[in-house]
Amino acid sequence: MAVIARCNGTALVEDGPRLGVVEQGGGWLGTAVFIAALVALLALVNAALLFTIALAAGVAVLAVALVAGFVAHRLWRRRRALAASPAAEAPWLVFDREAGVLRDGDGAALSPLREVRLARAFQAGSSSKALRVQWRGGAKIIARGTPFGDSVDAVEHALRARGIGA
Repeated sequence: MAVIARCNGTALVEDGPRLGVVEQGGGWLGTAVFIAALVALLALVNAALLFTIALAAGVAVLAVALVAGFVAHRLWRRRRALAASPAAEAPWLVFDREAGVLRDGDGAALSPLREVRLARAFQAGSSSKALRVQWRGGAKIIARGTPFGDSVDAVEHALRARGIGA
């Protein structure tokens, strides 16, 4: 299965005429990298100011900055490794283009593909949108965008380019 698009821990894989949605995890890593880097930057600036007032406090805050910077670097490396890795899990949602059917992870038919639509969905607590697959009688969120990670654009574009979601 070749990964054709990713979004914050969700991969869209292609296996011949089948497209699968695979949850790889790590969708939180982009936000964690941002927060750790922000803590490192703020602590570094405060350490520089504290060095002029109290040397011991400046050293302590500098240590916090270095630890936060190390954590941000390790999280960033983990995020990049996860993004480069192949999808190992089985898909939990399958667009079976050969049969013209949307299937769940167990292979049960959910809807004909001609009735499947893609839509952006509001996410409470986030300025980014989620990508929802809709069909008569059901809907599922397949990818969640974050301001500090990926948007759902790549997954949506890959599906539309392959005739899904008209």
